[in-house]
Amino acid sequence: MKIDLISIVIPNYNHEPFLRSRLESVFSQTYQNFEVILLDDCSTDNSVQLLQTYANHPKVSHFIVNETNSGSPFRQWEKGIELAKGEYVWIAESDDFCEVNFLEKLISSIDTKSVVAFCGSNVVNQESLFIKKNTWAQEHDNSLMKTHFNIEGQKLLKKHFRYRNIIPNASAAIFKKKCYRKKMLKTDFSFCGDWYFWCQLCKCGNFVYFNEFLNHYRRHDASTRTPKALKKEIERINEYFCIITQYSNTFSRLLNIRRYKWIFEDINTKQMLTFASNNSKLQLPIDFKLFYFIKRIKNKIYN
Repeated sequence: MKIDLISIVIPNYNHEPFLRSRLESVFSQTYQNFEVILLDDCSTDNSVQLLQTYANHPKVSHFIVNETNSGSPFRQWEKGIELAKGEYVWIAESDDFCEVNFLEKLISSIDTKSVVAFCGSNVVNQESLFIKKNTWAQEHDNSLMKTHFNIEGQKLLKKHFRYRNIIPNASAAIFKKKCYRKKMLKTDFSFCGDWYFWCQLCKCGNFVYFNEFLNHYRRHDASTRTPKALKKEIERINEYFCIITQYSNTFSRLLNIRRYKWIFEDINTKQMLTFASNNSKLQLPIDFKLFYFIKRIKNKIYN
């Protein structure tokens, strides 16, 4: 399928150590019909100075530096998408990088019904050294990600996305610009805006998975998945429940409670079990409150 133009949005905040690697992996793509939109969210490191060295690159259509921090990465997504002129948009997170054939491979996998195409992601450390393959989606359904697929978005929403985000790193995906609507992005989210966005796009057409690990997701102290202070972890978990309760009812969740095991594990790992059962700042659905009530009773009986 012929694509006229890809818009590559690179939203940055304090990722100076990783920026050059990100930018070089973008400009070196074997598929070269693209524009680059550079956005900086008022970084306090030397990111802006580095970005300025690329500002006059012939592929760069916009270079915008915020005077004040926006407060959410998804406000930067929104800005970049609205500036984009391409048929497809790629949010290339500034601390990640990819193989030089990333775009070529994803574009080759799509057809006229495709709204999102994505590939597998490797997890790397701060020095870009391989840690492991990201198997987050496979843990939900190992059979789903074994081969290429092209599946109707509504089916993926019902079977997979309403339980967890099966595109665990946004840098691994491109999406069709004309399907974007402003309310599809939760700009008040700090963590799960991508998951919410994919769920919204499920209504628009097919999702394509290209079964190669062409994206490299960097894990470091400031990355989204790194544990944060309690206030931020509460915010993260409330975002989980905002999405889950929008796409499922209490009866459905009770029937499929095992599919949400990852949330219980997340809360337990961060030692928030007692907090989750007592504190109203965590907006747990009634079925999850019941789970924690039973858990507390068991703990009192057996301890």
